[in-house]
Amino acid sequence: MPIIKKHKLLCFGIILLGVFLLGIASVYAEDQSQDPGVTYEEMMADREAKLIELAERWAAQLGEGVEDLTRTLHSATTEELLEVDQAGSAEDVREALGDVDKDLVYTPVTPCIVWDTRPSFGGEGILNVGVVRGMRVHGTGSSLGPQGGSSSGCNAPRGEPRAVHLQFLAIDVKGRGNLKVSPYAGNPASGIGVNYVEAGWDLANAGTVKTAYNQGDDVQLQARFAACHSKGIVLGYYYPVDPTPLDAYSTSRSQYVANRQIASVYSPTCLPGYVATGGGCTQQFQTTQLNTFIASRPNPTTGTPTRWECQGENYASGMSWTAHVVCARIP
Repeated sequence: MPIIKKHKLLCFGIILLGVFLLGIASVYAEDQSQDPGVTYEEMMADREAKLIELAERWAAQLGEGVEDLTRTLHSATTEELLEVDQAGSAEDVREALGDVDKDLVYTPVTPCIVWDTRPSFGGEGILNVGVVRGMRVHGTGSSLGPQGGSSSGCNAPRGEPRAVHLQFLAIDVKGRGNLKVSPYAGNPASGIGVNYVEAGWDLANAGTVKTAYNQGDDVQLQARFAACHSKGIVLGYYYPVDPTPLDAYSTSRSQYVANRQIASVYSPTCLPGYVATGGGCTQQFQTTQLNTFIASRPNPTTGTPTRWECQGENYASGMSWTAHVVCARIP
């Protein structure tokens, strides 16, 4: 074969190879999705909307308020939230979240009278043996007054509590017996109590009682073996733990990248004490030409990342690339 034909075949082969490689590169470039640069605020808004959706779905079946269940979900792990989202029953949700009435935080208050059964103090009358009477442990004067409580009300700082710490008295007892205070609609015998041994002795005790959440009355009283009057004084309330708010912010930095330039664009460095927990890369405008980000990653790649890196090659006309970062304070 003449040498010139060999050269023509070689050139033709090189051209075909170039076209083939160019086609692969074009497909690769078109498949690269551009991170839209979602801000931290947008991410948190989406998360909050999802938590509220879950709370609204399960609150009624769990006997919870939507706001309180949302607060509980805030402190749940990602795995727990996934289990709640996929739950088929309220029992599945309880299993995923555990007992929401555990790990409560105590808030002391100025002692406040929430009930006094003596009619001279506005109460409904003596507690006869075996009769169960419901009582509220917080609220306005209009709700506590009919049970002999403070006419100005007893304010619970965060609304309806999950438990209450109180002092309660057995007054004007009619013989040997005991007074029980327990969660409303529960087993009266399971509550805390005060024993009285003979008529004429007024005795007191103090303790913590779980409240019946969202049931109207909070606790219940029962005199056993001998009738008595009673007085209850709230000393403090218990509430679920509030999650620590996530301390984070988002920021970005843009840089002009010329045609045919390989470049790395870096976001601003996170403030001292903050860590780069996420980020992304965007370009000024979309193009069908070869223009791809080779890497979108935290920087440095070892140790603690403090910024975001966008590395790539620009085959299109000059444009701005932007590196986004979410910085968070990690406990």
